[in-house]
Amino acid sequence: MGTRFKRLFEVAVNSAVLLACILLIVGVVYSRVASLRKPETNLGSQQVGMAIDIPGVAWRGSKHTVVLVLSTKCGFCTASADFYRRLETVASERKTPVVAVLPQPNDEARAYLANLHLSIDVVKQVPLNNLQVIATPTLMIVNPDGKVSGSWVGQLSPVLEKEVIAKL
Repeated sequence: MGTRFKRLFEVAVNSAVLLACILLIVGVVYSRVASLRKPETNLGSQQVGMAIDIPGVAWRGSKHTVVLVLSTKCGFCTASADFYRRLETVASERKTPVVAVLPQPNDEARAYLANLHLSIDVVKQVPLNNLQVIATPTLMIVNPDGKVSGSWVGQLSPVLEKEVIAKL
């Protein structure tokens, strides 16, 4: 009788482990598929419509101005450099100015941008809370009235990168 109980116990434990593995796999697959269906979110959308002021920047000179709010201490800013270089090229082609805003002093900010191979002409030192920015990187498109018409926070997915380019 003891051998039979032991065998039933082994079958029950093995079945439970197998069921747990199947449920885990189904859960992972479901979450991956569900994440593919979710629309991209724009975490910076709360800034849209907000008027911003950056001393020394005139918004009226062009249809749009791209504002990159970065920090020399931000890993996501550094990781986004390839996109920023592509964005800089498109902005130049469309005669859209690009402004970099960092909380660090201008010499430190310019060295950081040069290290990323970004050639942004207008670099400003502004405290992030003056722009109501809570995280870097934040990318904003500002209209000629100085109001934010588009805003994105963090390292952007390819879908959101295309969205930014389309807004220019």
